Amino acid sequence: MRKILTSFLLFFSVGSATFCQNITGSWEGIMNDEVLRIQITQDGNDLCGYTSDVLISNPDSYCIAYFKGKYSNKTWTFSGIKFIQNSGDHVLMKITLRQNGSNPNMLVGNATTAGSLFDMSLSDQFTVRKVSDTPKKPFGSLSVCYERNPPPKRDEPRRNNPPNDPPKKPTEQPITRRDPPKKEDPPKTEAPKENTDTKPSKEENTPIKPVTAKTEEMKKRENTV
Repeated sequence: MRKILTSFLLFFSVGSATFCQNITGSWEGIMNDEVLRIQITQDGNDLCGYTSDVLISNPDSYCIAYFKGKYSNKTWTFSGIKFIQNSGDHVLMKITLRQNGSNPNMLVGNATTAGSLFDMSLSDQFTVRKVSDTPKKPFGSLSVCYERNPPPKRDEPRRNNPPNDPPKKPTEQPITRRDPPKKEDPPKTEAPKENTDTKPSKEENTPIKPVTAKTEEMKKRENTV
């Protein structure tokens, strides 16, 4: 009885471990004519991360997109929610992954359009394999999972928690006004006085004797011979 009970518990624990498999890590594979990479973080039944795919024949055609999803009934399903980068002709995807046989490091999946009423198939069945237990960050300061309000940098204060003591303004010294120096008036120069005396001089009063009177006197003095 103990052996049967021990075997049952062992089978139950193995089955539970398989059922609750955590696929956190970095996965890679070929989806149609694209190289597909999936960075996944699993917390219980919640999934988040991002996908990146590049067209094999044209590396300039690529996209990177955040996703969120759930684990249910031995199936991992997640849908794209926001592009990080897009060359212009890619769409958000909805990907469904299932375990491939007994190998926990191999998953098979299908891709359809995300955010539409009718799921349109974007690929045939493909296989991805686990290449790392740790998902890689996209680039820069971006996180693996989408954050609606990313935490501020260390040098930046939090918006919701303003500093207690705002910086004080430097005290300004009172400005004293000084009257400008008065301009000295230039010395007044007296204009020359005009001669207001209108009395005529003596020369002006003496009448001018006509010349004809002298000639007549000279004629009287002449002696006739």
